[in-house]
Amino acid sequence: MNSPLSPKKRIQISLLGQRFTVRSDKSEEYMEALSKYVAQQLDQISKQTHSASTQHVALLTSLNLADQLLQKEDELHKLKHELKDRTQNALKEVDDALAMLPHHHIEIVAPISDSENPQPAE
Repeated sequence: MNSPLSPKKRIQISLLGQRFTVRSDKSEEYMEALSKYVAQQLDQISKQTHSASTQHVALLTSLNLADQLLQKEDELHKLKHELKDRTQNALKEVDDALAMLPHHHIEIVAPISDSENPQPAE
C-alpha cells in the first residue's frame, strides 16, 4: 500500500553512462527532461574540467546546480519583496484616492415590498 509520501512510479534514467531506476510521483516526461538537464550539466562540467573522475564531475556539477538553485531562490525572494512593496504602494494610492472622494451617506429606511415595486407582466 502506498502512503502519500511514497513514490508512485519507477523510471529508468541514464547519467554518465550509468542506468538508474528512479522512483518518483512526477511524470515520465518531467523526469526525462530533468535527467536530460542534469546530463547536459554533467557534460558541460566534464568538458570544462577534462576530469577523468566521474565522482569529480558529479561533485562539481552538484555544486553548480546548487549555485543555480540558490541564485533562483534569492531572485524569487527579491521578486516577492518587490511585489509586496508595489502592492502596498498601490493600496496606499487607492486609499488616498478614496479619501479624496466626497462622502455620501445613504440610509435605507425600509425594504421595498413587492406591492410597491410591481414586476412587469410576462
